[in-house]
Amino acid sequence: MMKNGVLARDRIFLFLAIPMALASPVISTLSSLSISPVAPGANAFLGIIVAVGCLLGFGAAVLHPRQGLWKFIQVFLISVGIMSAVDLSIMGHQVLTTSFDNRFARALVLCFFAAGIFGVVWIIRNQAPVILFVTSATLLASSIVISEAKADEIAERTIYIITDEMIGLNGIDKSLPGGRDTYDLMKSVFLKHGFRLFPRAFSRHFFTMVSIPAVLNFDDRDAGDQAAKYTDDETPMNVKKSALFDQFASGGFDVTVFQSGHLNFCTKAVSECNTFPSFNADTDLAKGLTRDLTKISTIRTLKAIYVQSYTAARLLPWYSEITGESDLGDIVVPDYFDIHGFVEWFRKFSDHALASKPGGLTFAHFLMPHNPPVLDENCVAQYRWENPYYLKERKHLTGQEFSASRAHFYEEYYQQARCALKTLDAFLTTVDNNPELSGAKIVVHGDHGSRISSGKFVEGALPRDMIDNFSTLYAIRGKGVEPGIDMRMASVQRLTTEYFSGIPVAALGPEEMSVVMDSSKSGRPIKVPPPPIQ
Repeated sequence: MMKNGVLARDRIFLFLAIPMALASPVISTLSSLSISPVAPGANAFLGIIVAVGCLLGFGAAVLHPRQGLWKFIQVFLISVGIMSAVDLSIMGHQVLTTSFDNRFARALVLCFFAAGIFGVVWIIRNQAPVILFVTSATLLASSIVISEAKADEIAERTIYIITDEMIGLNGIDKSLPGGRDTYDLMKSVFLKHGFRLFPRAFSRHFFTMVSIPAVLNFDDRDAGDQAAKYTDDETPMNVKKSALFDQFASGGFDVTVFQSGHLNFCTKAVSECNTFPSFNADTDLAKGLTRDLTKISTIRTLKAIYVQSYTAARLLPWYSEITGESDLGDIVVPDYFDIHGFVEWFRKFSDHALASKPGGLTFAHFLMPHNPPVLDENCVAQYRWENPYYLKERKHLTGQEFSASRAHFYEEYYQQARCALKTLDAFLTTVDNNPELSGAKIVVHGDHGSRISSGKFVEGALPRDMIDNFSTLYAIRGKGVEPGIDMRMASVQRLTTEYFSGIPVAALGPEEMSVVMDSSKSGRPIKVPPPPIQ
């Protein structure tokens, strides 16, 4: 009786263990993208993965506890399940192609790995059902656990806002449609609310993953090709270190983060982390999107990720067929939905900043007025999703066609920029009327320019291209900061170092008056003179 009971238990464990092991990394990926496992498109992909796991688990369960050749086949099925789970976790194809150029070397590594897995499973074959079930259940549980940090009481308040891709005041081309209105609005908003505004500010980098980590680590001298010292290679990319956050945390202050799903700032110094579901079209934050659009967006996101997995890549044609992807036609889908949800997401940030007790750091990174130029100046969605970057290098435009395209994209960009500025204006007005926040230090700055330029390579860059790529907003107010216009030319990396690092300006040494730009000749970033912002 006991033997039959153990046999039934072991078969159930084997049947469940493999699908749980395969489902765990997929659920973890969906969670990192803030996509529900039951969302349209996601449910079908997860269902296919679980179905494969059930087939492998069923085969292993039926063959238990047979001996001889059947035991060999059972161990083989279990090994395939484990290898597939590892492959889905690390995107095996991507890892191998990145690590080994030679196809023979990749095949050899795969063979050694498979042999190793098979050998381990063969050794534990008699205890495999229990070991696999407990391990798989633990993985599945850990993939759905969300931990929350606790905040301590704090004493001072700083509000730090990064507006991604916001061009600086004197970088605005007033000759283009909407340029003059955007210039006037930006200037009036920050001067009205008592900021010190730097019209000639620039970023030393025009990639977010390098620019913002350099700012947060008070690094105004790096060469731009060492992003890894502050970030990792995960998706989304994690900022491993933030000297600004550490400074507040070590002083006993809390750090609250509002961020996009593209770059993760939530280090161990962060007390509370709020992340916009950037890749999830099926969210209340991004309103007005059709069901077909949300479905096709999820399908394409998952296909783009899992094409790097050996296991999933072979299942993707079935996935497309089951989800009816071809029936949805040529729907144009943006890559992310931060812009669509900007108004609601900013409201969540604003409510938190205004309702929280005075003290600590509230940090927000908004993908705004970043492309695509979805919103008009009143923040009403227009569903304009074309990429405006690098018009000569990517779109191969020249002459009048280039000028017309640049003017067109800038007109749409300026509308979205005015939406962001009006939203900031309303928030700052509310802050001004809140006595508890009257002494708060507030900084608003960009991370690079609009990038509506000829291209990203220094070899073809004209002066206007340098401005388009690197000019960016910087405005700050607080105790000891004199309001008004500051015509000094300085990088946002340097300005934040001066205002927040605690290091005396004299001790910082001379400014690094250069920007880091890609070079088609050298194949790596090089330092060049800063943009000629007047």
